[in-house]
Amino acid sequence: MILKFIKETTCPDCGCKDIYSEKTLRHDPHSSGKWAETRTFVCGKAFSFSPNFNKVIEKGTCIRCKFYINERKRRSIALTKIRGLVSDLKVDEEFKEKLYLMIADIGSCFYISENI
Repeated sequence: MILKFIKETTCPDCGCKDIYSEKTLRHDPHSSGKWAETRTFVCGKAFSFSPNFNKVIEKGTCIRCKFYINERKRRSIALTKIRGLVSDLKVDEEFKEKLYLMIADIGSCFYISENI
């Protein structure tokens, strides 16, 4: 698809050129005559043209950028430390299991993998 307003063809963080999706709302133009467009790369970085502000807005997080990779590692380390604290608690095993499930749920909310 050829987008009129979004000219970015690569992710500025990792250089990815593989496009996951592109979307345009030509059928629903803004009063300015321009329409919304989005381009999302496989790595997660996205660009969106806003006809209201007449500019391209960078969105999403590149999963290959160093900051994101380091952040995932720090989060994984934090969850490991929390699991250690739970194992040291002087409470019944049923309660500990519920805490472990909550920790696993938190990890899945932030897409934290054990195999980083």
